[in-house]
Amino acid sequence: MRSSDKGLASAYRAGAAAEKQLLPVYLLALTIGLCVAARVIFAGFLSIIKTGDSRLFLRLADNIRINFCYSASAVETHSCEPTWAQQPPGYPIILSLTRMVAGESDRAIIWMQTVLFVLAALYLCWVLYTWHRKPILLIVTIAVALFSPFSFGWSRAITTEFLSAVAVLLVFSEIARSIQVREIRILSICISVICGMLARWDMICLLVPVLLSAVLLYGLRNTLRRGMLIIAICALPYVGLMARAIAVGLPPIPTVLGGEATLPAGIIRFIRVAALDERAIQNLLWPIGFRDYQDIPYSTLDEYWAGIDLVRAAALLRELGQLPSGQTVPSSLDNEFLSLASSGSKDWFGTYVEVPLLRAKRMWLRWLKDSSSWVAFPSRGRSGLIRYAFFAYSLVVLGGLLAVTFSRDYFLRILAIAALSFVLARTAFLVSVPITALEVRYLDPFFPMIDVIAICSLWCVAKSRTLPGTRRFADGELSG
Repeated sequence: MRSSDKGLASAYRAGAAAEKQLLPVYLLALTIGLCVAARVIFAGFLSIIKTGDSRLFLRLADNIRINFCYSASAVETHSCEPTWAQQPPGYPIILSLTRMVAGESDRAIIWMQTVLFVLAALYLCWVLYTWHRKPILLIVTIAVALFSPFSFGWSRAITTEFLSAVAVLLVFSEIARSIQVREIRILSICISVICGMLARWDMICLLVPVLLSAVLLYGLRNTLRRGMLIIAICALPYVGLMARAIAVGLPPIPTVLGGEATLPAGIIRFIRVAALDERAIQNLLWPIGFRDYQDIPYSTLDEYWAGIDLVRAAALLRELGQLPSGQTVPSSLDNEFLSLASSGSKDWFGTYVEVPLLRAKRMWLRWLKDSSSWVAFPSRGRSGLIRYAFFAYSLVVLGGLLAVTFSRDYFLRILAIAALSFVLARTAFLVSVPITALEVRYLDPFFPMIDVIAICSLWCVAKSRTLPGTRRFADGELSG
């Protein structure tokens, strides 16, 4: 064989070998592309959920876009009465930008939310892939992230929960990268945390996993300077919002409930001290907000309320239910509710420890039994085999997250501990007496971050050994 023929044969064999090596890359890219395409296509077919909060967010967005002001007043009046609204202005700003580009299309908002979510989910899965280097696990985590039953249902709702999940994905991606490079990525972490904090007030709890991760990486003493810098940077948007509020004549700190100043103070205090779950709020807060009292229940108080004199509460609720629709609550009756709440809150441990613990227990059990994300689907998805499958999946996810906290893999252990700290801190914030945000859907932003970490955790535990690329983590090279 001539030397030229030998060279051609050698080149052919080298090309074939290279093509064979690239084949898994092609398949990986194709599979990921199909997952992303399916998720985006689903966003075009799912029916859209609009709540009372949705209409408020859209009105805020339209005032930003049309009247160049942040106001909950009617857009057509151009009155622009300033407001704090129920949540920070991040979500209305994104809605206004979407409407500037795509017009007044609710479907465009769902597309926008989906695209941001897909990008954030892919980012977290890719960061984890640089740790485990397993293409199959990358595909599984992407599929789990994009189609998590915990967040999939509410992805079609014009509310803050879905975009809050995007911020959570970004923050934990940056935490994971910080662990990998053994240096807290302060700027990117602060940007991600601020995105969450501008979507929902309770996303301030994202600082907990960030600071805890820093402590686990550097130790408490070495974390103080970095931690103070992170807190200072993340506080800047809130300082700006407070300055704006003072400038336009609003209170410097927002109330928990929108329009709280117009609601009976005694009943609101009663709700915060004694409500056990979202049913108590729905059965009392909404009727007094709409001044429609006839359907207020008073015969099954032990299901909804705790830490108060239930007999006296039943009498007051019965009296409240007899008010004619449209009438304001008499100050004498409101003062009775305030007195009842004050007498109950004298038991400090019961009010500020026992009741929040009962709230957290009910909130998570109701989520585990029938997540609000799943309820967002038609009723056929809430019974039978699908319901049992959902319950089993929930146990697997939570079990995987707990199991890895005992793993020898330093990287994943820090990430799992950070995730658990976020779950505990934000749950405690939601069920606390001053906040009393007990709707089960408020748990949705935890996911699919938890799903992805839990799947990696189960894989790590199943392998029962430390990954070669992260062996130095397990050997303790990251301590301090």
